[in-house]
Amino acid sequence: MTKYSFFPRVLASPLFIFCWFLLAVVITAGITAWFGQIPLYATGSGIILDNNVSAGEGDARAIALIFLPPSPSLRLHSGMLIQVRTMGSEVNGIIDTVEPRFLSPSQVRQRYALSGASFWSITQPSLVVTARLDVGISRQLNPGSPVQAQLRVGSRRLISLFPGLNTT
Repeated sequence: MTKYSFFPRVLASPLFIFCWFLLAVVITAGITAWFGQIPLYATGSGIILDNNVSAGEGDARAIALIFLPPSPSLRLHSGMLIQVRTMGSEVNGIIDTVEPRFLSPSQVRQRYALSGASFWSITQPSLVVTARLDVGISRQLNPGSPVQAQLRVGSRRLISLFPGLNTT
């Protein structure tokens, strides 16, 4: 019996192959967690303001007034894509304008002349965004219809979701 006769039996076993496979899976998961990105979304509610008809094109495009909760990290600008859900359907749009500061509920009600059910939908200071919705469903929307909006505002690393590993 030689000095190294134990190692060839251990190295040839299925356990050794399984350990290498397990190491490869852990390394792959670590790389995915390190480089993987998760999108961050801002959500808010709003209403449909009115249907504008473009004179030259003849297509009706609804304008949505979206109220986003206050967050200092929001960096919004015109031209960003927004997804609006209403009446069980989703429609895409583009942000037209973003208010430069947060508005109180009374300021929003005065500036946009809100009344009725939309009057009570604003209960906290909000960042007000107007968005021009795509043509597809815009013809079916009535002014004052409630909507839910979602827009992508950034991303963060997947590994930052693990406690103690926040590497932002």
